[in-house]
Amino acid sequence: MINIRLALNEKLRRYGGHIGFSIRPTERGKGYNKINLYLGLKVCARHGIGQVLLDADLDNPASWRTMEALGGKRVREYFEDQYDHCMVVDYEIDVRRALETHPEYEAFVLRETGEKTE
Repeated sequence: MINIRLALNEKLRRYGGHIGFSIRPTERGKGYNKINLYLGLKVCARHGIGQVLLDADLDNPASWRTMEALGGKRVREYFEDQYDHCMVVDYEIDVRRALETHPEYEAFVLRETGEKTE
């Protein structure tokens, strides 16, 4: 599952960002979330979003490793005390660079779907 927010209000700029993603627990650890995020970045690119903001709980290394795998740079770490009351890490991803430097994800999508994604 992926949620893509094409515009950010003040709350989403501070907490949440452009993309939220999740993988079914029985399918975790198989690399699907990298594909999931890659496809989300393709949607962002089509909508002219060049830099995406994302966040994850600090105690969820699978999420922040997914962001780092696609070029995510950690920009902030803080205690979020309004919604989840936990340590959070914020990331930024350069959309164009992430898409250009990961042809293996595009190849996976083509192989699995049998058609070219846009």
